[in-house]
Amino acid sequence: MLHCFERQRAERRRPGLDNRRMRVTAVRLRRDKMTFDACIAVAFAGLLLSACHRHAPTGPTEYAYRPWGFEVAFASAPKETDSPADGANPHSFTVEYQDQTRDFSVWASDLLGRQVDLDTMADPAAVFLAQQAGATPGPKSDTTSSDGVPGREYPLIKNGEVIGTMRFFIASGHFYQLAARSTLGPDDPAAKAFLLSFHAFDTASADPSLASAPADANLAPATNEAPFP
Repeated sequence: MLHCFERQRAERRRPGLDNRRMRVTAVRLRRDKMTFDACIAVAFAGLLLSACHRHAPTGPTEYAYRPWGFEVAFASAPKETDSPADGANPHSFTVEYQDQTRDFSVWASDLLGRQVDLDTMADPAAVFLAQQAGATPGPKSDTTSSDGVPGREYPLIKNGEVIGTMRFFIASGHFYQLAARSTLGPDDPAAKAFLLSFHAFDTASADPSLASAPADANLAPATNEAPFP
């Protein structure tokens, strides 16, 4: 009889105990779900921050070449090539940046302190550079660098489409050839920014009056040098 009584009393207590256990379990489940949701939110935020950091636009960096009298901006360090004078061609220096979309370069040659005519230098140089790209130079137009150096500009035309831009300047005792090609076309903001980033240190030597003297035949653009590979 005592055994049956204890069993009945235990059965009467069980519903309340079970209810408490269910409430405790439910609280734990809600707490675990909140913790899980918080972990997911933190992980997702971390992924977003990582993606933003990885794809955040970075501005170009200016590279100064004082021995050659100019500076220009590239997205990353360009390839630099120094070509000593060889008797047929003057001393020259090339900086070039390439990626899957763009090819930007500056080619500078030493004028040896002589005054030369810009158009006499630019016209054959434009033809030569265009040929290296499998293109032809378009109509010439006047241009000016961002610091006031007068120059000449030619579009690069291939299969009837403009694939790039060439610019030519005389300043700082050097002849400069700028070339910008982009698969995004001549209106690519990066190509325009590159061309505008060119600065000559000695702009006084770019006075148009200095371009009135006849060109020296020995200072014609090099025939074995070009910004294009």
